[in-house]
Amino acid sequence: DDADLDLALEGALWGAFGTTGQRCTATSRLILQKKIHDKFVGMLEKRVKGLKLGDGRKKGTDVGPLINEDSLRKVETYVDIGQSEGAELVCGGERPAKLAKGNFFEPTIFKGVKPGSRLEQEEIFGPVLSIIEVKSFEEAIDVLGHGLPAHAHGDEAGHVLDQRDALAQRLEEARRDGAEPGPRILFTVGLGVSLGRELKARPEVAGVTPRHCRANRHTFDA
Repeated sequence: DDADLDLALEGALWGAFGTTGQRCTATSRLILQKKIHDKFVGMLEKRVKGLKLGDGRKKGTDVGPLINEDSLRKVETYVDIGQSEGAELVCGGERPAKLAKGNFFEPTIFKGVKPGSRLEQEEIFGPVLSIIEVKSFEEAIDVLGHGLPAHAHGDEAGHVLDQRDALAQRLEEARRDGAEPGPRILFTVGLGVSLGRELKARPEVAGVTPRHCRANRHTFDA
């Protein structure tokens, strides 16, 4: 809960809805500590509702179509699954009426998603973000029960790096229990996530040298 919320917002927004969520490292789960949960969900909802859907080749488009009709139907199925599991639909959840032609689907957010539910555990490969509320960083580690990529945001370099090994160990245990692929954890200190946008590191963390560091972005691979 010590993250720069504006930077974390950029990471969550484009991590979830960039490429319409159609990549293996898409942000399909967002784990928020209770202290910032409501505020951050409100910030995210506002930004998501402002995203422009359309032809990805045209300037100004934020979210393009899904690759085919089967992918679109899969996303619709998971929206139904989320609602049947008791998750609360914050926004989206439908095909946009103004884009009847093409495999478009509104960027969708669920909150109140239960750890262990299908919505939380399964890869949707579409513009659907599941939000899980936790009380602490330690509880967030427990929620990360399988090997999908994970991202941690924080402004306090010491705290984030102290938790790196604990998180890596938790995901390694999940991998040994059968979760694939193996864990990959990206930690961001004072930055957004690595989305191809160059963001300057803060002076107070410029000297941090973790086990692996990508191109001066202080995005750490555990």
